[in-house]
Amino acid sequence: MPTTPVYLFPYPLATDPADGPKGFSDLALRVEAVLQQQVNALDSRLDVLEAAGPMALQYGSTLLGSQLSMSAGSWLNVLSTPSLGSGKWVVFAQAQFNPTDNTMPNPIVARLSGSVSGIKSSAEAGLEGTYGSSPVGRPELVLHGVFAVATSEVVTVQAYSSTGRYWVNSHADLQASGANATQMVWIRVAP
Repeated sequence: MPTTPVYLFPYPLATDPADGPKGFSDLALRVEAVLQQQVNALDSRLDVLEAAGPMALQYGSTLLGSQLSMSAGSWLNVLSTPSLGSGKWVVFAQAQFNPTDNTMPNPIVARLSGSVSGIKSSAEAGLEGTYGSSPVGRPELVLHGVFAVATSEVVTVQAYSSTGRYWVNSHADLQASGANATQMVWIRVAP
């Protein structure tokens, strides 16, 4: 009797002699064996998780509270997590920048950097152009990185401009709406 390719469930061909009770018995026994394998696999995974102890959901977030001015040619620490404990952490950050004058500044670069594991992601953006003599647009960069922390680590959003003619938007700059404000979120996803 042929079987399905994944779970090996038996099924009759049109040319097989009719034997309903045996066919149903074969199918039922195979379904039961496959279900038992799946239950055993789940049980072993649960045993591993239980042995690791309870993992409380750990997460946090922060908003930039006041505007930051950038210096030409140096990295600026914009926001940082508190010390993250051991485990695997996913960190997301959003940073928005405004030009400080009516000239067209060079593009801005932002990155996520861990105190132990180093740089995990970076992005670059520039202004959209000019309207008359004024720059148009606010470069906004979104970053994310996964940090496997052995004991503890601090993750920092850093920004760089060769001209320094930017300031970093804060929560207060955007009338406390939080929309597009410079912010960070971190979530522990595994022990």
